[in-house]
Amino acid sequence: MKILHTSDWHLGATFHDRVRDADEQYALDQIVAAARDHAVDAVVVSGDIFDNANPGAAEQRRWYQTLQRLVDEAGVGSVVAIAGNHDSGLRLEGPRELLASRRVQVRGLLTREADPATCVVPLLDRQGVQRAHAALVPYLREGDLLRLGDDVGEDRPQRLARALHRRWSEVRAAVPPGLPWIAVGHAFATGGRVGGAESPVLVEVGNLGRADVAILSDGCSYAAFGHLHQPQAIADCAHWRYSGALLPTGFDEAGLERSVVLAELPADGSPAIPTMVPLRPYRSYRRVQGTHDEVQAALRALPEPDPGAPTPWLQAVVKLHTPMPGLARILSDIAGTRGWSCVATHLERGGAAAGTIGLAGSPGTPLPQLDALAPTEVFRLLHQHLYNADPPPDLAGSFAALLTTVQAQGA
Repeated sequence: MKILHTSDWHLGATFHDRVRDADEQYALDQIVAAARDHAVDAVVVSGDIFDNANPGAAEQRRWYQTLQRLVDEAGVGSVVAIAGNHDSGLRLEGPRELLASRRVQVRGLLTREADPATCVVPLLDRQGVQRAHAALVPYLREGDLLRLGDDVGEDRPQRLARALHRRWSEVRAAVPPGLPWIAVGHAFATGGRVGGAESPVLVEVGNLGRADVAILSDGCSYAAFGHLHQPQAIADCAHWRYSGALLPTGFDEAGLERSVVLAELPADGSPAIPTMVPLRPYRSYRRVQGTHDEVQAALRALPEPDPGAPTPWLQAVVKLHTPMPGLARILSDIAGTRGWSCVATHLERGGAAAGTIGLAGSPGTPLPQLDALAPTEVFRLLHQHLYNADPPPDLAGSFAALLTTVQAQGA
């Protein structure tokens, strides 16, 4: 039995305030084509289908159209999907019975009172014959795992990990013998790699990186996980995998290849051997870094996109040692002459660490009060903090002239 594993579509997510409807559709078209061309029996979507719990009508339509196309155009026998931490489990499960009639099984919730056996569903091949089981465990929030006062002697991460592992073991025990099976989950596995744009968020959710995937996945032919955006194996097991996110979430991922996972489940239930199926990017992403002169030179050397190709996006990261008013507009205009859009400009100033404004004196010396400093001195100290240098004479003169005007108006 052949399965295709994908995850973390984040439909409706903006990228530096740009919508990516066309990017999403281009990637989803390739998933449908891959399922058709590889004669896939079942497609697995491991959570974070939407980017938020209240997706727009366009994103919901894209989701349901893709399900319909996987069944009718690609001819798959089953689609199974779970809710991730970005999804509303209630919303995903709303049309559960209707979707099941179309060979789509969705699990968005697993409450404390629910029978874990309801998470185990059949996987049908392209002829409609059951060839395997799928243990579907959606993202479990604290309220799904703990009662008030549970394990009060432990800290919160330990309590969550213990409760998650207990629930996973119950679902694992509900898998019937006799057929191969796959585990499907959405969590931050122990040892998982994160980076770039996802790091600040993922260290706070997904059960805090303490999810022992073996508790749910031991004995399965394939484990299909979502939540981490970098494609990777889990715990050095090639058949336990994160498929990775559908689209880049930040410019730090500009060079990361997008893909889905193809795996054939052996009839004897032994581990599958997964292969990666690359997804072509809809547009190019690039990050340009350096001083303002270096960045401008790099922008002028950008390759022009092919006629009719989507506008490529870039981020300019500029190291500054003095203010440059209007720099973002200047860089955007230069990029535009090459057919690129500078959607983000990040300034790296060469000053002191955040929180130090150059006022610290010798030990025991009290810091001066702000109202005891002249405005020109505050301006000088702030410039020194940001750029590690006093303001140049022309800038200091402009500030002094502005200060005189403001003071005269307030007199």
